[in-house]
Amino acid sequence: TLRVAWAGTASKAHCLKDILPELGRLNIALEIISDKIPALDYPFHFTKWSYQSSPESLLKGDVAISPRTIANPYDLGHSHFKIAVFMAQGIPAIASPLPSYEELVNKTRGGIIARTAAEWRTALTEIQHDKTLLRRMGEASYSGMRKLSTEVIAAQYVKFCETLLAHRSTR
Repeated sequence: TLRVAWAGTASKAHCLKDILPELGRLNIALEIISDKIPALDYPFHFTKWSYQSSPESLLKGDVAISPRTIANPYDLGHSHFKIAVFMAQGIPAIASPLPSYEELVNKTRGGIIARTAAEWRTALTEIQHDKTLLRRMGEASYSGMRKLSTEVIAAQYVKFCETLLAHRSTR
């Protein structure tokens, strides 16, 4: 059985409500990693979020899901962190089309952006039935996130600053 994982504060779990019927139709298990148990009309396994347990907790899912309403500037400005922590562990993501999510999925090829209910249904069905796709996206998530690691980005900043300093000294 495919197990999807969602992480976030319980107050944001309402974003899951539109895809819960699809999870039920496909008999997909749901893992919730949160500060407290959310009120959802769907069976799920709950793991209380903590800094200490989060790396292990993330691995309880085969794929991360991050549906979000995109109705205001706050939602549109949301960072890619929620899916990035899963992807850094090799867990691919299915996510709503937030700009930061789209950028990360496009750079890594480690997930699927689902814009409509039909696209969510298709993505969940494909991943459930194609373990090769799931594995390929998991590998792409992991290797793609390595390219975006703190060490890699910090080295780019160092190189940039060294270029600035070298340019300044030649003036």
